[in-house]
Amino acid sequence: MNRSCVQLKDLPDELLIFVFKQMNNVEVLYSLFGVDERFDSILQDPIFTNRLNFLKWSSKKFLNIFSPDIIFDRFCLQILPAVREKIQWLGIDSSSMKQILHATHYPNLHGLGLFNIEKETIKSLFTETLNLSLSISVKEVFIDEHNLRSKIVNHLSRLSKFTFDIHSIMNINHDTILPSNEDIRNTFKDFKYTQMICYMDHFLDRKECRYHAYTYPSRMSYYQFTSNRFPGGYYPYVHFVSLYDEHAFEHELFLRIAQSFPLIQKLVLNNAKRQQYKQSYKSTNDNCHLSSIVEYSHLIELDVQWAHDDYIEEFLCDRKACFHKNIRLYVVDDALLRVIKHFTREDTRMNCTKVDNLLVWAEWRSSKCFQ
Repeated sequence: MNRSCVQLKDLPDELLIFVFKQMNNVEVLYSLFGVDERFDSILQDPIFTNRLNFLKWSSKKFLNIFSPDIIFDRFCLQILPAVREKIQWLGIDSSSMKQILHATHYPNLHGLGLFNIEKETIKSLFTETLNLSLSISVKEVFIDEHNLRSKIVNHLSRLSKFTFDIHSIMNINHDTILPSNEDIRNTFKDFKYTQMICYMDHFLDRKECRYHAYTYPSRMSYYQFTSNRFPGGYYPYVHFVSLYDEHAFEHELFLRIAQSFPLIQKLVLNNAKRQQYKQSYKSTNDNCHLSSIVEYSHLIELDVQWAHDDYIEEFLCDRKACFHKNIRLYVVDDALLRVIKHFTREDTRMNCTKVDNLLVWAEWRSSKCFQ
């Protein structure tokens, strides 16, 4: 360990971040937290501390990453109290639940993944209020009101408040017969707990259909697979958004995203389709043009490595986007150079100065890191 730590210390921060991100963040925290002040500073970044999952999937079941009590003792006595304010989500099972939850106070915890939990334990835990977040692959039927009632609600007799965020994912082929969006929506018409939003996406390239249903107003902390069908709304608790579609994203969608997610900190974009209606700007002093600039007040991490050049331009052109904070940018090197015209393009200079960490991938997916 001493030799490996000396070698790690020789690396710049950007390479350390890249190396650590390829590893399980819980294992990295256990191995390196407390070894060196510089490591501690890096490991307290939200990338490594906001979501801690103490389980791994193995042989069709979830297992604890750490089994000896001495390891859990170090986590509960030293590491969790030190990073408690950064933790937003915990993944635990029945064997470690009590020890981890009692280790410290988690002021910003708003998500809990419980695994290997017996039905009777769930009944005793969730008696009056339940916030359910679920992403599940289904074969023939999307999750609807009947599923929620028969599997969950009917087993919680004292439940008075129930909110949910459910992604149902179905593999499709040419013979698959799908219900309409309205058909599934109607299954929730008698749901008494709250207002809900639902919509369906067909991704033919992926041979996949996704149905997203959630209660509104929402307390979800992330919004994934956001497509052009995104219905809008106001989501003040969302910090992470991923965008994906097989149709182009136009500038108007990014305006809606910024308005709907005012506290977004991390944005991941995956779209290979070029824009059809690219904005044309002649003067940054034009009030109309200024009103169409997307303001990202809290964004600190942007990943466009799987995006068409047009979307890199969407963020780097100062006539289309404005960053209030410095950001970490993930991008493919050739695409970046094309957009900024090898550092000669004037209207990208301002936003490029906001990039304080740049992780650049070559076309063959190797990583290069620059400060």
